[in-house]
Amino acid sequence: RTLSFVEFLEMLGRCADCTHIPTSEDIEEVGADGVMDYEVKLKEVDPDTLSRLTARRPSATMMAPKSRPLAEKLDKFLRMLIGRIAILY
Repeated sequence: RTLSFVEFLEMLGRCADCTHIPTSEDIEEVGADGVMDYEVKLKEVDPDTLSRLTARRPSATMMAPKSRPLAEKLDKFLRMLIGRIAILY
């Protein structure tokens, strides 16, 4: 059985909800232009900043109260996903 379109959309939302997605403040802090540039810039920060920025947020677990709207996380998640696919192909 395959996913219906609605199930596919739900899967994307759940993946975005449970994936470590940097906040806009995190992206700005490392001087990145966007979420894909963030991963490059993250390699240039000091170990303490790296540890803080890559720590799993309590809101990333399945039933935890969320600290950001899903729309914000989904937008960044899709940009990361499409960017990684573009790099590979």
